[in-house]
Amino acid sequence: MLYRQLEVLTLAFRCFNRGGLDFDFLGDGRDPYRAEIAKRLERGLTDILCGVCEERVTLKDLIEEKFASDAFLRQVQQMDSQAQIRQDNESLELILVGHAMTITGEAGHIFRPTPNSDWGIDGEIEFKDDMGQASGRRLYLQLKSGDSYLRRRKGDDVEIFDIKNPRHGEYWQSHAYPVMLVIRGSDGAIRWMNVTDYLKKHGAGTNRIVFDGEPFTALNIHKMAAADGPGGGAR
Repeated sequence: MLYRQLEVLTLAFRCFNRGGLDFDFLGDGRDPYRAEIAKRLERGLTDILCGVCEERVTLKDLIEEKFASDAFLRQVQQMDSQAQIRQDNESLELILVGHAMTITGEAGHIFRPTPNSDWGIDGEIEFKDDMGQASGRRLYLQLKSGDSYLRRRKGDDVEIFDIKNPRHGEYWQSHAYPVMLVIRGSDGAIRWMNVTDYLKKHGAGTNRIVFDGEPFTALNIHKMAAADGPGGGAR
């Protein structure tokens, strides 16, 4: 709106200029056109008559009318809300990455975030050996932050994690080392579960996981590092 008003004032100034008139013809420093524009807009009028060229000048263009429509304002508000939700989710995931790094460090092992998490892996833990050196043995982490990732199943009230992308389930099972599903709730509690073992037990076509996670702590990372066999990270 301000840009359009400036256009109108510019046109008026040119008209006064061509007529050799003083733009501040009130003599008191006030801008007569700006005041008149404000009055007409308050009354819902959309144009103004130039006193020099006698042409009607539009005060609102099509873009401004689009911006002023209720439907457009609702659309903008919806987009703002969606952007805020995405921003909140990204912030929560970053917080969880920080927790994973801190807890893994407390356990004396190495955490590395994955640059591209679209494939269902957000980071990895590499275990150190008894000499404090990187051993090559590891766990992969799928990080989820928020209560929306778990639902309560009717009947037995167990927590369910739905695998919305079937490719993720196949991808998790293709790794040589276990994939752990790590979920942080709104209460700050972080739990994790070996989804590789679960999917192998229930079949490749499984699209939901009964989430029975243990606390994600330095102690439980130590247990995984010391574990042997298909379910452990110490292969």
